[in-house]
Amino acid sequence: MKNTDEHKKIEYKTQEEILIRGNEAIGKTVRQIDKYGRVDSDGIKGGIGHVIEESLYGYKINSDAEPDFPEAGVELKVTGVIKDKNGYKAKERLVLNIINYMKEAYTTFDTSSFWHKNETLMLLFYEYKRDHHPGDFMFLKAILFKYPAEDLVIIKDDWQKIVEKIRAGRAHELSEGDTFYLGACTKGATAATSLRQQPFSNIPAKQRAYCLKNKYMTYLVRKFVFGEAQDEHIIKSVSELAGKSFESYVTSKLEAYKGKSVEELKQIFDMKSDAKNLGALVAYKILGIKGNKAAELENAGVAVKTIRIQYNGRIKESMSFAPFKFREVASETWEDAEFANTLRDTKFLFIVYRFDKEGVLRLMGGQFWNMPYNDIEEHVKDVWGRTKDILNAGCLTVTIRNNRMMNNLPAQADNPVSHVRPHGATRLGTTNLLPEGTKVNIASTDGSFVWPYEDRFPTQCFWLNNTYILSQLNDEFKKSI
Repeated sequence: MKNTDEHKKIEYKTQEEILIRGNEAIGKTVRQIDKYGRVDSDGIKGGIGHVIEESLYGYKINSDAEPDFPEAGVELKVTGVIKDKNGYKAKERLVLNIINYMKEAYTTFDTSSFWHKNETLMLLFYEYKRDHHPGDFMFLKAILFKYPAEDLVIIKDDWQKIVEKIRAGRAHELSEGDTFYLGACTKGATAATSLRQQPFSNIPAKQRAYCLKNKYMTYLVRKFVFGEAQDEHIIKSVSELAGKSFESYVTSKLEAYKGKSVEELKQIFDMKSDAKNLGALVAYKILGIKGNKAAELENAGVAVKTIRIQYNGRIKESMSFAPFKFREVASETWEDAEFANTLRDTKFLFIVYRFDKEGVLRLMGGQFWNMPYNDIEEHVKDVWGRTKDILNAGCLTVTIRNNRMMNNLPAQADNPVSHVRPHGATRLGTTNLLPEGTKVNIASTDGSFVWPYEDRFPTQCFWLNNTYILSQLNDEFKKSI
């Protein structure tokens, strides 16, 4: 590769010049743009972004605090899109600048490193194709991106949440589940173990960077790259917020219908449905959404969950997550564990109902929630770790009594937060392979049933305990109606 000191420095003083230059990449492959031999037989030295920086825009790679084009106030970002059966989506979150906890805690949004560097983005999208050489990836679209007003309101709230944790001496507890569009993500292969000083605590915090979260990037791809129609917005006009955060705006709209029965709400909103997700559909109607998707929630990857509290103050149902494959859990590290990362990254909207003494189900309100850091790192880690150890040690043991199978995976009584069990009642449903070289151990059987496989077992899910979910709800939801 040629010495990058030989690069001819090109000055871009206006945003228009930067966009015009970016558009010259459209329809070309990375290999066609590369002037300095970064594309080789193994991949791309330094990444696709480095090719664009050097070969298209003609400047040396740097990690300056200033935007890439300081005179124009524009930061350059190159990112991939993937095509699947549902169309195009973002390949990943868009990682921005590293957060300097020692400095960021003393800024306002307008003086923050995030806003200083990323107020305007030059986004260059390429199509990522599995099993293709990166040099053959083609550029699809160049856009000069400024945050829409309705998105910027949420992003400012997100930034505030991140900085409030830093100011509270809790930078080590940051997670992407704290926020909607703007996240604080770990960066790079060693970021999870790269520790940084924080200003109001002696506890070292993982190195993190600001990022635009994956679901928000998918929204940008579909709207600005492919021009697809968007979901309905909860916020019809920024003026509706009247100084409220997005979270408080949503919960206050739900609060206005507190005490109404499901049947009353169906009448108010002229709904005929008795669908299984009726509780969520009613909430969408309250929020001004005609269908079952709201742009702000979809673009933030918010999981909407209906919670039903019994009249006795208990919750019957635990909360299930996607089925897992035994071999994948057995080979995961904690930092890369799928269940853990789902909880780290996901914000939930609980739509809470409660049965009154006559057995009528009534709306109590809504609550945004993400799992506290300590619960993930202590209790969830314990359940995941015990599951992994049982699988790897070949210790999965089954007892069969009265035509029922009982196993030694972590049960609800074993942990205050989480447990493992199948989704649904069918034990002969989907199965998957145990780690290679291991098999199911039959501790005892009364002969009522014989499991026919040695090397596979019914598919399991991680669950959050119903008692734990109840403990996380706001106190006002637990009061009798």
